[in-house]
Amino acid sequence: MRNANPGGTSRVASEQAPSPSSITKKWSTKIPSGDAISPIIGNNRIITGVKRPNLEIISVNIKTGKKQWEYDSDSYTYSSPVFKNGSVILPFKGKLERKSSESGSTEGSREITNSLGGLF
Repeated sequence: MRNANPGGTSRVASEQAPSPSSITKKWSTKIPSGDAISPIIGNNRIITGVKRPNLEIISVNIKTGKKQWEYDSDSYTYSSPVFKNGSVILPFKGKLERKSSESGSTEGSREITNSLGGLF
């Protein structure tokens, strides 16, 4: 990690990652095959998705590895979801959907045109 100091030079923090032999596997979870989107972590969840023809979103408890909820979309995405105020914002072709990170229930959606004004 580089940090600029007042003198204009930089320094490198000496944080070492754990060695692979010291890492203990706590759990694993199977996800469907397909092109995976980048996972996001927040609210004690790992949320990821798999692109097939359409998109399947999966929420996994970060401590137990248990699948919390799944959502099969009739659309697809070119981007990963994001967390916002306890919700997950899912970017789909032509719209954004807001889901509860706890239950996966839909909290709202907005069609996307050329402007995102007022969405968040």
